[in-house]
Amino acid sequence: MELVIKSKGENYIVLIDEEDFDRVSKHTWHIIHAKHTKYCRTNINNNGKWTRLLLHRFLINMENLSDI
Repeated sequence: MELVIKSKGENYIVLIDEEDFDRVSKHTWHIIHAKHTKYCRTNINNNGKWTRLLLHRFLINMENLSDI
């Protein structure tokens, strides 16, 4: 499934597996421009503490976020 992220006047299309789409689409994603690549990032409130989380880490549950 396609997730469209608008950033700096451009539209970025991110392909997300159907099984992950509902979980991913609950959050607002942003494009972060690094030196030679781009990342998708969101901010998540985890037990009262805001955490920045990259999409690829979110998808494979690399962060210990129990309330997502």
